Amino acid sequence: VTINDNKFTIGNSNIEVKAIFEETPIATWARLQSALNKGGTITLTQDIVAEPTSTTLNISRSTVLDLNGHIIDAKGYLAPVIYLSEYSNFRIDDSNPTAIHTPQFTYKNPITNEDVVVNGGIITGGKDGNLGSGIEANRSALTINAGSIVGNTTTQGDGAGIYLRLGATCTMNGGLIAGNHTTGNGGGVYLGAYSNYTNTFYMKGGSIKHNSADGKGGGVYLWSDQTENNETFDISGGRIEENKSIG
Repeated sequence: VTINDNKFTIGNSNIEVKAIFEETPIATWARLQSALNKGGTITLTQDIVAEPTSTTLNISRSTVLDLNGHIIDAKGYLAPVIYLSEYSNFRIDDSNPTAIHTPQFTYKNPITNEDVVVNGGIITGGKDGNLGSGIEANRSALTINAGSIVGNTTTQGDGAGIYLRLGATCTMNGGLIAGNHTTGNGGGVYLGAYSNYTNTFYMKGGSIKHNSADGKGGGVYLWSDQTENNETFDISGGRIEENKSIG
């Protein structure tokens, strides 16, 4: 048998062999993590649902995630749903923002108690997080162009939707942070100060609404020790509305 350039010869017969590589579909939580480990651009083709043994999705390099109208649902098994490790760069897109879910995806408006329908790509189901249940960014850069961070809760800490810490930045160009609830502070967004680190949130578009906190800052909470840190929330567009806090 002689093999040369994808062809092998048996006797006088020439047979050409073609190697075909098919990308494994992202159909499970573990498969999504495997794709995230490689970085680059990832486009979902179906909803991804966590199992009791699933762990937080970790971003460790430059990654773009196109939700493509699908849902990433932690099912209350873990928090945060997504964690940005140090010096990583994560961007959320949604190329199918009008996708309708069956059954409908809804959350409760804490002001009117009415159900609100959400279409398109969604990150949800984070529960009981200490430092954020939706997305926690640690000395990293998060960009939200589209998609919704909805229906995440904390009962042990702060920042149900997004938690920035240790010098993280978030740029919100579009998308939605809504229907998140914390028993602490910062229902939608929490900027947590630590010595010598400042977190910055640039809001250029999108909406932060219908979030709630049993403490302070139903929509947004900025923490500072007033000596070494000045948390920054820079607003040039978008809307912050109808958030509720008790504290």
